[in-house]
Amino acid sequence: EYGTAALLVAGGVGLLADAAWAPVVAAVGTGALLYTSMNSLGWALSRGERRAYAAPMLGGLAVGVLAMACLLLR
Repeated sequence: EYGTAALLVAGGVGLLADAAWAPVVAAVGTGALLYTSMNSLGWALSRGERRAYAAPMLGGLAVGVLAMACLLLR
């Protein structure tokens, strides 16, 4: 998850600076965000007492889907 955060920050800074490498780094970081959100969501939904933990994971999944769509339509 630290690697995911590093990729997302580096990709975001690169996109703001209009660097040529930035879309690739941002896409990899966004893919990692989607993976970790989906994986964690499975953990949260596997037991009833963990369902409250699903909200931030659903948020991460939603942001990841929107970010990937923006990157692909860029």
